[in-house]
Amino acid sequence: MARTQAEGFVTGLMKISEKFYVSFRWKGNRIRTVTPARNETEAKKIGRAMKTAFTIGIVGHLSPTEQEVVVRTYENNG
Repeated sequence: MARTQAEGFVTGLMKISEKFYVSFRWKGNRIRTVTPARNETEAKKIGRAMKTAFTIGIVGHLSPTEQEVVVRTYENNG
């Protein structure tokens, strides 16, 4: 699992079977979500987009795929 720290987040990127998961802490809660990424580079990009969207609270600047992951994650984890 790759770990990075930026903007108060501890982010993990995991590959389980053929799926990539992004994991991070947000307001004291662990959030882990599956991404539609086909490779590690795409998964990292989605992870960065999620951190940005959660930090600024806006998803309009994201690609449709990134928006879908962020909105689904936010709805499921509140």
